[in-house]
Amino acid sequence: MDLFSHPLNRWGYDKQLEHHKQATTLLHTLAQIFQEKSELQSDYACGLVRLSSRLREVLGATSDETVHAAWLRVANSLETEANIHKQCASTILEGLVQPWVKLVEDLTKKRKPLRTRLDKVDTLFETFRANEFRAKKKFCAAFHACERIWSRYAHTLGFQLSWFWCDTPPALAGDKSSVSSRKPPSNLSATSRRVQDHSFHSDSSDIESGSTPRSPLREVRLKRHHSERSATLPSRPSSLTIVNDISSKQAKNTSAMKKAMSLCMTTLVDYHKCCLAAENARVEWHTTTLKCLCDLRVMERQRLNAMAKGLTVYQRLLADAIPVMQTSAADVAVGRFG
Repeated sequence: MDLFSHPLNRWGYDKQLEHHKQATTLLHTLAQIFQEKSELQSDYACGLVRLSSRLREVLGATSDETVHAAWLRVANSLETEANIHKQCASTILEGLVQPWVKLVEDLTKKRKPLRTRLDKVDTLFETFRANEFRAKKKFCAAFHACERIWSRYAHTLGFQLSWFWCDTPPALAGDKSSVSSRKPPSNLSATSRRVQDHSFHSDSSDIESGSTPRSPLREVRLKRHHSERSATLPSRPSSLTIVNDISSKQAKNTSAMKKAMSLCMTTLVDYHKCCLAAENARVEWHTTTLKCLCDLRVMERQRLNAMAKGLTVYQRLLADAIPVMQTSAADVAVGRFG
């Protein structure tokens, strides 16, 4: 359920985590390589010891001569070299391989809680953002619906009202004024006013045609015609009936307006709460992300320190082995002239 086009930006955490994983894999590979080197040197030392023993057996079966003594020193040199390789194998295993393997295991264990914490706050933040988005849609829909009802309500009142966000209509505020007290609209045409002024009951002349006054006979016919049809024609509605109808419609519109405003305010409050919850989740996500970044940097520093320490151990191992090999070589060289 991803409502957003871009995933969360973890302030470079994902990129740094990928780099740390690759570096940890490199450290694990180096541990495997030097473990194999330690095994090879250990096997090589065992082979040198075996060869030195065979050389001594062969030399012991021959006569004791000057060259014989020199080759005995070569056998001693093989044993010395075997001891050097044994020492190297032991130092590499204890000073490089075992600390690196243990560090890789520790870093892997420490990374899992970081991922769990980040996934938890990510899910929480995305959930609250989705809730905020849905609450915003509901509020906008309720707002537009209330706006439409308000416009219809203002139209029924017959005059322009300001938007309810800034003002309250007279009916909602308890205005007792009736619609009947309003003045008639001033945009009636002159013809309509003339038609309203004209009445069959009047004895005046026809204004529209501009004819001469009617004869008494014609007036009698008109009056008789009016009296005959008066029983069948609908009577003109009274002003009280009109006011009651308008008041009933106004009451219905007022009730609908109140419901719409109540729904709008309810959705607004819900949207406000969702915004606050989303902001709190964002702060929690931001804080957790920064903490995980700091923890990841600490682990990366531990890895770099372990690799630097491994280089120091290996360099010291070679530095200690070289003088011993030089001494052994010098002994063999002296044996040539003994």
